[in-house]
Amino acid sequence: MVRHGLSRAMACVLVVFVGAFALATENDAPKPDQKKRDTWTLDFKWQSPKTIKVRAADGGQTTIWYLRYAVTNNTPEARHFVPALGLSSDKSNTLSLDKCLPAVAEQIRAVEDPTGNVDLRDTVTISSSRIPPGKTVHGLAVWDAIDPATARFTIYARGLSNGHVVEKGRTWRKTLELKFERSVDPKRPGKDEIRLIAEEWVYREAPRKKE
Repeated sequence: MVRHGLSRAMACVLVVFVGAFALATENDAPKPDQKKRDTWTLDFKWQSPKTIKVRAADGGQTTIWYLRYAVTNNTPEARHFVPALGLSSDKSNTLSLDKCLPAVAEQIRAVEDPTGNVDLRDTVTISSSRIPPGKTVHGLAVWDAIDPATARFTIYARGLSNGHVVEKGRTWRKTLELKFERSVDPKRPGKDEIRLIAEEWVYREAPRKKE
């Protein structure tokens, strides 16, 4: 349930707006000696990304990509985690943002957490309250319309830290970058082999307000 009387649809729009990414080049990123020391960073553990076929609105099936993850607050204070997870494919020059798709999330939970013991939350529900010190919350990031021929892709996870740099009117935020390779076996649909290539913290430019 979303707080402050917001409907789920309105909350989805707000989270997507807040979580929007700017596609800046790596050459524009601040150099290591320009990075300010961040005050806090949440621990982020993830399982290998997966694809799943789910029921579409027209009664057919569509392929969804998703990432199951856990966020732990090992800081001394409660933290507000507002996830902004984007997926960039080698088949597209755009960044796909985590979608708020409640019906799809329910179908994924039926596979990943059929008993409901884990309490896998979507983008809206995981950000509806602060994470107390020492506590862990579990989430799902969901993407649709990803090219099925994707062989390499990168997931950017922002919202895990308040680390940032501001220079010349531009803001760069601490972001976890996960790079993957994917092998598709036509004889085993849905059983893609996905391998991690690299995992590192980077600084990516935050969206600027429109004039």
